[in-house]
Amino acid sequence: MPIPEAVLTKLKDVVLAPKGDIHTTVLSNSTAAAPSRWGFVPGLFDDLDQDIVLLDLDKRSRQAKLTSHTASFTCKGLELEGRVLQGITRERAVKLGYKLRLWAIFELTDDAIRIVYTGHNSRER
Repeated sequence: MPIPEAVLTKLKDVVLAPKGDIHTTVLSNSTAAAPSRWGFVPGLFDDLDQDIVLLDLDKRSRQAKLTSHTASFTCKGLELEGRVLQGITRERAVKLGYKLRLWAIFELTDDAIRIVYTGHNSRER
């Protein structure tokens, strides 16, 4: 099922404002690219209870010993609290987003913010 146009319109205007340092320390002599960070923003595209989803995400992050930071995501004047996770693969981030019932998560790199569809709404008919 394709993502509805109303959701795609919101995605064009998403801005991330980190609270604290969300960058992984990379040694200066390292030629490897910085690892991706993953943005999770409940309530941006769906009607989920943001507080409940964030509590669940925080619990899962602690259990998996993932680095998690609070971040503010802004879209067309609407500011939502979210989380930025580090240290997981794309596959694992997408699975986590799906389990949390999020339509999409954000891949955050040094030069871009990419929208990654979790497949969640494909089963809701």
